[in-house]
Amino acid sequence: MGKQSQPISIRPAKSADLAALSRLDIAASATHPLIAQSFTYPFQALKLFLAHLQHCFARPEEYRILVARLRPAPAVESQSSVASALPASGSPAVNSDTDSGVDVSIACEFDDGDADSDDGRGEIVGFVMWRECQKNSDLREDGKKKEWDWLSQLPKGADIKLWKRYVEVMSSDSPTSGENGIEIQKLAVAPRYQRRGIGGQLLKAFIDEVEGRGVKEPVRVRASKDAKELYERFGWRMVREFKLDLREWGRYKVYVNFEMVRDA
Repeated sequence: MGKQSQPISIRPAKSADLAALSRLDIAASATHPLIAQSFTYPFQALKLFLAHLQHCFARPEEYRILVARLRPAPAVESQSSVASALPASGSPAVNSDTDSGVDVSIACEFDDGDADSDDGRGEIVGFVMWRECQKNSDLREDGKKKEWDWLSQLPKGADIKLWKRYVEVMSSDSPTSGENGIEIQKLAVAPRYQRRGIGGQLLKAFIDEVEGRGVKEPVRVRASKDAKELYERFGWRMVREFKLDLREWGRYKVYVNFEMVRDA
């Protein structure tokens, strides 16, 4: 029996969201080899991913983030109904995905007074982040772009050899990967809420946002095997397949992802 569609609201990210988004991203990607096999301790991945999101959030002219949150449940009239919905401690339960192997408990967050009136102050359950590449944006004095360098930011003890191998194999030289254009860099849904239509709602919100501003550029994305069909439903097509042999790292299978593009 399939899961029901989840009612959500979508809004731009705030700085207060970034820690929760980092935890959610790690949980949603827990089987990715760079997360599952790179770090000695889980907190190292969290610090790295948070630093990356902070880097992107500080550059709104180049990066944009939309956040999906649960809509609030209808008001409960009776005190007995409210009491029955609470755990023994009297506090609302938080989410924790027991299958991912990563502690990703994300408490329901409450915004400050500038929260959207229809936002519901609900739990963050997903987000999409994309980069709008433009020539001469965010350049250093030597004319080179101030891009995030994952390798230079890796914490001590991380498997640098695996990261370098991943970059080597997954680097794209396709004509669709030039400096200009749009690239979806993250689309993540909390494991507990996957396959409830949230990823599709986030993709639709992204398309509406870009097209509403009159941006007419091809949109690239790297999709996993699980996400490939979702992107295809929204008009993306595969242009290249990448395969990373993980036998050297004790995994007797190949990690596969796809470079996909949606034409303007």
